[in-house]
Amino acid sequence: MAGDTTGAQELFDQTFGRTMKVQSFIWSFQLYMVHGAPSAAEAIAEEAEKTARDFLSSPNFGTEEQRKAAMAPLEMQVRGATLDTIHNAHAAAEAACIVFAHSMIDAAVLDYCRVAAMLNVEDWVSEVLTDRITLQQARSTDLDVLLREAVEAYMRKLGNRSLLAKIDVLQTVCKPGGAEIRKGYRFDRARIKAMDDLRIAIIHKDAFGERIPATGDGLAYLWETNLYLSALISHRYGLRLSTRAMAFLTPGQPAEG
Repeated sequence: MAGDTTGAQELFDQTFGRTMKVQSFIWSFQLYMVHGAPSAAEAIAEEAEKTARDFLSSPNFGTEEQRKAAMAPLEMQVRGATLDTIHNAHAAAEAACIVFAHSMIDAAVLDYCRVAAMLNVEDWVSEVLTDRITLQQARSTDLDVLLREAVEAYMRKLGNRSLLAKIDVLQTVCKPGGAEIRKGYRFDRARIKAMDDLRIAIIHKDAFGERIPATGDGLAYLWETNLYLSALISHRYGLRLSTRAMAFLTPGQPAEG
């Protein structure tokens, strides 16, 4: 059964290009928090102190003695409030990066599965072998068409499954075996699950607002995992990324053939 090489190439490039765009955003966000935070802290402190002094200097605020008493600890209070603000900003940035990165790879691995099916739908027979078809379908529809329809239905269901489940399916189809798909990279289910659990804690529990230790390491591993997953396609089918993938880094610029 002939595969859709042209469509697969287009989706492969688009998917990887999209992940590069998201990763670029994450990197810039991290760099801004590291290098922009000191300047931001100074500006926040100045604005907070000015606002507080304007309020305390207002004739509507207490007596002269009360204003002096309130002014005395003002600098220390502003410093503490500024540190809290910067802490919250870092925590929010870390949480956002985790969520962005997880969403990026979750969408990418599903598209890589679609690319694999476009290249050779028969690799997916084992995933849909137990699907039921009616006698009418069997009599009136070509078997190849039924297989493609079954695989497409399977992909829709796969989209609702966990990140690890998607990765497991792609690895099963691409059969990496003992091959070194990406030099220096080792797929670690526990690390992926930990990042998945962290995303759930951020979105659905009470982890938002808390600093996340080793965020950089986790994000770097997710990006390496994305590179590994895209390399699985090349390993199995010989498909390589084209320069079209780079065009997705530039907003509004169409990819050229």
